[in-house]
Amino acid sequence: MASPTGADAIGQMKAKTNGSGGDGQRVNLVELSVVLVATSNNPSIINRDFLIHNEIVGKDCPLREDSLATPVFSQVAFEGGVTVRADPDRVMFIQSTSEVRLTNIICADMAERYVRTVPHVPYRAVGINPKFHLGMDEATSGSVANALKDRGSWLSYKDSEPEIQLKAIYPFSSRKIIMDVLGATRRLRNGQGVPGLLFTGNIHRDLGQTTQQGRIEALVSIIRSWENDVLDFGTLVHKFELHAVQDLT
Repeated sequence: MASPTGADAIGQMKAKTNGSGGDGQRVNLVELSVVLVATSNNPSIINRDFLIHNEIVGKDCPLREDSLATPVFSQVAFEGGVTVRADPDRVMFIQSTSEVRLTNIICADMAERYVRTVPHVPYRAVGINPKFHLGMDEATSGSVANALKDRGSWLSYKDSEPEIQLKAIYPFSSRKIIMDVLGATRRLRNGQGVPGLLFTGNIHRDLGQTTQQGRIEALVSIIRSWENDVLDFGTLVHKFELHAVQDLT
């Protein structure tokens, strides 16, 4: 199956994703995470000293909050919206702010440096996971929410109304793109709320290589192509913006 992104669409999404974020009608990348799925992962090694010593982060990166390091879960959160989390099954490099630009993404480079620092872990899969917010005016946002609610009204039970969200799964030969859509308000830096829809993506790839070197080479190749994955997912969001919203309202 062919990739959903053409050259024109990539250019359009780059322009949209690198926008100022002040326009409530625009699509904004608000989070990106690179997730390394592994067996026998050791979360306890994740701490600020380890990350700095191995040059996974710079020495001048201040902590946003106290770090946590245990045998089952670790988290190091830095100022600027970058967080590293780990559990026995995965390591997550997350970059989240009110607006993430393609030009200031650092979580992917951090993930690559971590893989090269800890190559012996039996990595099984990798996920490139973007979150886009589609801003709408309140009237349009309300219309979409009501349309989704009406289509799921049969799920109501007694006096409880369910929150309805959409899930779309796009299977490709080398990856799977999963998209979840739900209503959400994005908070701007000035405190203003922008109503709209949140598109949560998971671009998942299994690693078929059996050797350590093969897994590392595959991982690095996937991580380095993160921008193409983000732009592909952004194109799907844009397609929803152009067609699905109009159909729902």
